[in-house]
Amino acid sequence: MAPISCHCCGVSTEEHKIISCFMCKKMFNHTCVDITASEIRILKSKRGMNWMCCDCGKEGSDGPTLKAIILELKQDLAKLQEQILSCKRTISGDDTYEDMISEMRDREKRKFNVILFGVAESDAVSSTERQRSDSEQCQNLLRELSVDCQVSSVRLGKPRQGQ
Repeated sequence: MAPISCHCCGVSTEEHKIISCFMCKKMFNHTCVDITASEIRILKSKRGMNWMCCDCGKEGSDGPTLKAIILELKQDLAKLQEQILSCKRTISGDDTYEDMISEMRDREKRKFNVILFGVAESDAVSSTERQRSDSEQCQNLLRELSVDCQVSSVRLGKPRQGQ
């Protein structure tokens, strides 16, 4: 193994005489941080045991780092929330677009429809006879206007007596 240089003194040292800070990951010679080589061996052999340098071990030294991480996470959360809102707007916009297309198709189907108001109702008892009477009245009106088109008659509402 190649020698590793100490962050504190810059001297290259063998791996078994150097320790890495758990927080900042900087390497330190055991003599610079007042740890024996055997203590380094114990720290490296035990999982879950970590060592921190003086800078990282000072009370509150990780506070600014944690605050920065929390701030970054809050910003990421805000961006994700905005993306979710944007997706919701897009989805609702698609629904509106589909409704608009449906409305346009419906208008296209009805563009040649004619609605006649005030046409007298037939006194016939059967609905077939009433429909035939309505068709005849429409055809007579169209003939008077010199318009040639197909008549399909549908009367809206219930038949009213005497009108």
